[in-house]
Amino acid sequence: MEVVLKGTFDCPVCKRDLVFQVFGEATPGVAVHFKDGRVKKEATEFARHHHWCDVHRVCAVCGKYVASGESGDLECAVNDGSIRIHTDYNDYFEKIERGDMGRLLIVHRGCMERMSR
Repeated sequence: MEVVLKGTFDCPVCKRDLVFQVFGEATPGVAVHFKDGRVKKEATEFARHHHWCDVHRVCAVCGKYVASGESGDLECAVNDGSIRIHTDYNDYFEKIERGDMGRLLIVHRGCMERMSR
């Protein structure tokens, strides 16, 4: 296996460009496939998405990292203004304002339980 595609994407939260690589067998078919701009764009979005999931997905209440394996401990909450949103919270690289009803918030179940007491 070797690097068949290299690219960068801007992370507005990290405030820098990040490099990603795609590995595979460097066959003529793969080279032609990755010359297609649509494929490179897809690979870039895939890398960007996983960067956000791995680094920036935090609980809206406590601001602590939300790991993928925690799915049983996560809830969604309506952003009706009753939840004070942690300053580190963002929804896929976008800052969310308190009371923005267009977005559900990702929260730990324990954080919601503590808030409702």
